[in-house]
Amino acid sequence: MAKAASTSSDVSTLRKIFPNWEIKERTYLLDGKATPITFQLRSRHTEHRDLQWFDKEYGYPRSMRYVTNQSTIFTDEQNEDNLRLGSIVFDDGKLTVPATNTVLQQFLELHPDNKANGGATFHEFDADKQARSELENEMKGFEAVAVALDMPIEDLEAVARVIFNERVDTMTSGEIKRDVVFFAKNKPDEFTSIANNSNIRMMNLAKKAISLNLIKIADDNVTVKWAVNGKEIVQLPFSKEPVETLAVWMKTNEGLQLVEALAAKMN
Repeated sequence: MAKAASTSSDVSTLRKIFPNWEIKERTYLLDGKATPITFQLRSRHTEHRDLQWFDKEYGYPRSMRYVTNQSTIFTDEQNEDNLRLGSIVFDDGKLTVPATNTVLQQFLELHPDNKANGGATFHEFDADKQARSELENEMKGFEAVAVALDMPIEDLEAVARVIFNERVDTMTSGEIKRDVVFFAKNKPDEFTSIANNSNIRMMNLAKKAISLNLIKIADDNVTVKWAVNGKEIVQLPFSKEPVETLAVWMKTNEGLQLVEALAAKMN
């Protein structure tokens, strides 16, 4: 026996799920590199393909179906005698849903293919959120550039050696500063992470010593030797990043002897 149409209970169910829903036009974009001219999103639960949302209050997943003439998105609340199935079509990767179609918006909000729910098919485009995110990234860039401009050349060289590796050996101080500043502007988070690394100066010294063929790290990533005679300097703990491990060791009392020896050879 079909259920009777229920508008008040349907509305109250959705209001419990979306108590602070903002009535506004919303735009959705397909994810992925290739955007088809048209793409039809699945709009109902079937025997062969699930389309459900887990309702914590009910304690089980509820099947979903988009219909255009009822006020609920849940199959167990819909009147089977009065269904107008709706289609959800993205044109050129975009779907705009007017403020008057709250049912479709909330259907998309709970849809498992929504990126916000762990899906990989589409996401809601929020112009204000994107603008704020872009502004935040710009501010990060400005702040990172300010830090880079204020760094002494020794620290700039240390950062540059992490970023550009051996290329630093052929760069002038002006080139180093310019390239580090550009890097800071374009990749502020990565720059900040490198600049805040307390081992950065020792890493620079270690990499410089290796590039000048003063010391070398064996293939086992553990043994550090003098390049000229192969005499062992230290056995490091195994690490995938042996230079950083060496930099940490160089800050110890024993390691400072190597630092002094390298400084004397480089001067």
